[in-house]
Amino acid sequence: MTININMNIPLVNELSEVTGDLWKAKVFANGEEHLLTEQNQQMMKFAGAIQFEKKRYKFGLGKKGWDGSLYVYREGDQYAMGMIDYADFRDTGDAVSRFCLFSPNIDNGKYSHGKRTNMAESVNIPRAMSNVRKYLRPLTVNQTCGLSYRDVNRSISESVEKLVTAAKEVRNKVINSDTLDVTNSYANLITMPRTDPLTNELKHLVESGYEFIDRELGERMVEFFKHRDIVTKAKQNARDSKWTFVETQTNTFGDTMFRVATDLEVNKWTMDHIPPEKTFMYTQQDLPQELEGKLAVVQMLEDGQFVEDIGYRVNSKAFYVL
Repeated sequence: MTININMNIPLVNELSEVTGDLWKAKVFANGEEHLLTEQNQQMMKFAGAIQFEKKRYKFGLGKKGWDGSLYVYREGDQYAMGMIDYADFRDTGDAVSRFCLFSPNIDNGKYSHGKRTNMAESVNIPRAMSNVRKYLRPLTVNQTCGLSYRDVNRSISESVEKLVTAAKEVRNKVINSDTLDVTNSYANLITMPRTDPLTNELKHLVESGYEFIDRELGERMVEFFKHRDIVTKAKQNARDSKWTFVETQTNTFGDTMFRVATDLEVNKWTMDHIPPEKTFMYTQQDLPQELEGKLAVVQMLEDGQFVEDIGYRVNSKAFYVL
């Protein structure tokens, strides 16, 4: 069953680790000592119970600091696993705080939107720990891929839009009539251009080396069809390309591991569309040579950068390659 992720799941490197004796009123974060409110002390008792049972789990503050929930993560993972809180999130307004766990593996069926759809709450810590054992675990490759696929699809769209804009500028120097329109026909990312007899005849003249009486017009027609082909190729790539998603992790021994999902169609994404036989786990030693080469190239990009025929870099730990 596919579970919609309606909660915020930050990157581990965006969190400020909380340390100290989690059962007491003082903890450390951002290099400073913090005195906790009674509500936050209850939340930290929940954190202490988790840490007692799950030794590798750590806790961190997000951008809201102590005004927000406490995120749970593992060193070496890309994303936090979930978050905990001690508060009353119910609509009834009975003002009775509960130990709350938020995880992308929870779908409580009580709410239609927002982070509460991914929430399980308990009146005491022993019951809350049952939810931890059931739901709190590292994200799957389906989930981490699902958090970033919109970014790569948007970046592809932006890249194609720039090519369309360049084609429009050349088109406008040749003709402004809809009779020879090859840009407005690109209604969306995967719509191919329309054609007509006049377009076909002009393209044939250009490709056959015909010498136009107006030499400047001839040069512009050559440039015009070159841009038309560039945009068409980019759209065909966006429509037909199969992507490979690569995510790096660090295991308990400090080894770099590569989680890989292949044959992705980012313009047709659904959260459960990656079959198990298309997901792989590699060490540095057994990472396929071809994939290693492609990964080396896309790692040189900036975060959020897409390059045609190369790939897309989500961040320093996640990449899409062609």
